[in-house]
Amino acid sequence: MRPALRVLGIVVVGAVALGAWLVVRPDDREGDETRRATPTPVTAPVATIPPTTLAPTTTTTALPGLALPLSPGPVRIAWAGDSVAGTLAAAIGAEANARGVQVVTRTTPGCGMVRGVVADEALAPIEFTRVCDAYSRQNNAATGASGADVVTWFSTWETANRIVDGQGYEFGTPEGDAMLLALIDESAQQVMAGGARLVLLTVPPNATGPMRPTIDETATKRTLHFNGLLRQYAAAHPDRVAVLDLAAIVCPTGPPCPTEVDGVTLRPDDGGHFAGDGPAWVAPRVLDRLMGPA
Repeated sequence: MRPALRVLGIVVVGAVALGAWLVVRPDDREGDETRRATPTPVTAPVATIPPTTLAPTTTTTALPGLALPLSPGPVRIAWAGDSVAGTLAAAIGAEANARGVQVVTRTTPGCGMVRGVVADEALAPIEFTRVCDAYSRQNNAATGASGADVVTWFSTWETANRIVDGQGYEFGTPEGDAMLLALIDESAQQVMAGGARLVLLTVPPNATGPMRPTIDETATKRTLHFNGLLRQYAAAHPDRVAVLDLAAIVCPTGPPCPTEVDGVTLRPDDGGHFAGDGPAWVAPRVLDRLMGPA
């Protein structure tokens, strides 16, 4: 994509996301949101579904796919994902640069990594996410052409219900799982088109914070279920795909996730986005898992 078109795409996505950001309560949705200094961010919607549909996926030490740390280690990383990934991008870049590794930031506030239109409980479209349907493909293609030998994937919007090619899919159902795995594969092939290996970061369930004073148990189950799908995808592609268990780093005791780890409040505002001392604490631990201790 030409630089001017990429900048235009980001501006459009950000502007549309900001409009919705003003009208959606953080209690209503789980996952990605556009970071602003004002309250009430946009997050991916959480449907009320039977708990048996989304049995929690437990974290195990044995992760499927490529072994970590990667060998050979990365020379150039494309750090891709939504705004939650974006809150870690600067710290990841600084830490990687200190280790002699380049980082290209490929995060987009308001959009996840797969195509489709995010939908509410009734499978009605969340209108501002329509722009992400087309833009995700363009952004993934640009990521694949970025010259990175490793692409990281950290995105939270995939825990939402979704409309794909006019058909609605409820997250966590067999049909929804099959479609989401197909979409993950579609996007994965795009970002790996230049020969990169793909590292899927598990999503930590939300902690509490001033903007999210209580934990939504259904949202936690959705996150754990999505992490299980990421492991499933890596297991099916062990030659090019790895899983990095960020959830185990950020939430070491399992849900409910603590607000502090090692005395650091990692996600101090909404319990989802990293801020304050959180990014600097997370970054070296992620890179230690990815490429070995500094």
